[in-house]
Amino acid sequence: MDLRATVHTMRGAYSIGLPVLSNVFMTPAWCGHLKFREWHWAIRLGPFSVVLINWGIAFFEYCLQVPADRMGHLDRGGSFSLVQLKVIQEVATLVVFTVHDDRLTQRAAALDPRPGRRAAGGGGTVGFPQTTC
Repeated sequence: MDLRATVHTMRGAYSIGLPVLSNVFMTPAWCGHLKFREWHWAIRLGPFSVVLINWGIAFFEYCLQVPADRMGHLDRGGSFSLVQLKVIQEVATLVVFTVHDDRLTQRAAALDPRPGRRAAGGGGTVGFPQTTC
């Protein structure tokens, strides 16, 4: 494999891997504040303080997501269109949130969420062209 092909492959890998890592930060920013009532130091925080804490967490999400989009976009030598990058980001969100919900919250869902997760995951294929093997 020549150097250009290697660089192109790595850009694609980073464009998929970095959104997954960015969602490791974003998921706690989205729903972590709901657990604040369980932490003694956070019980008396007002809404403005909670927003600032979440923005601080989300900052690290953007430090990973923005480079992933820039490396992966077709106009910058990447492999993906804008729609495809958005689909990658949303699928990464679903995967990370599912792991968070299933593993970290340690609670049983009232309804079986698997069919909905499969449908959402299948929707991730919409932004990508059909290919044959």
